[in-house]
Amino acid sequence: MHCKPKGDEHLKIEWFKENGIIRKTANIESNGQLLVLPSVVSDDSGWYICAGTSSAGDVVSTKTKLAVKAVSFNFITNT
Repeated sequence: MHCKPKGDEHLKIEWFKENGIIRKTANIESNGQLLVLPSVVSDDSGWYICAGTSSAGDVVSTKTKLAVKAVSFNFITNT
């Protein structure tokens, strides 16, 4: 997920998950502007909040919803 809040170019960017925890395998890249969740699972579903804080203490935030839907596979083997 990409986050680029409007405002001061020198924002301190942090990511949060509403009503949950961002799992430890998540990577935050590009000075905090990119949240990467490898191999998403249904527990990753939810609202993610990107908050940028300026040196003056002003906070700008944006929300993104991630919906992970389960996929089932049927394997057929020829014997």
